[in-house]
Amino acid sequence: MTHYEFKRLPIARQYKVTFTEGIFIEYYLENTTRYALYAVELFC
Repeated sequence: MTHYEFKRLPIARQYKVTFTEGIFIEYYLENTTRYALYAVELFC
């Protein structure tokens, strides 16, 4: 799946793909904001 194809998915499907097929990369906390980085098919 390309980045373009991913962005065309409905938001709910993007979440499902990210959390079921994605690979967790890193977690980062800055003040009160939390970030989680996932890779989905290593977009090219």
